[in-house]
Amino acid sequence: MSYVEKFGQIASATQAEMTEILQSRLEHLQNSLHDSLEQNASAAAPTGGEPMQALLQSTMNWTTQALNTLQDTQQQAARLMSAQAPKPTAAGSRASAASATRRK
Repeated sequence: MSYVEKFGQIASATQAEMTEILQSRLEHLQNSLHDSLEQNASAAAPTGGEPMQALLQSTMNWTTQALNTLQDTQQQAARLMSAQAPKPTAAGSRASAASATRRK
């Protein structure tokens, strides 16, 4: 296996792990923000504070949509990088094997 093929495999595996970590962290952030907003907004809202609470809820909805868009974009970038990673060819594999045999 050539250096480029090994590098492509390592980069692909690293990208997959980073994708999982990023998604996990973003989901945790989303849940934390949503829970915090629900708990604090209703408990601390003064009388007549419904418009402010509605604004905060709207902001939270927008933030959730933005995070979802970020996740989708990151997944598309990972798929694009995977698709562009060099694929081993039969000729390349034979050449690598022949090179390894000559070195021994």
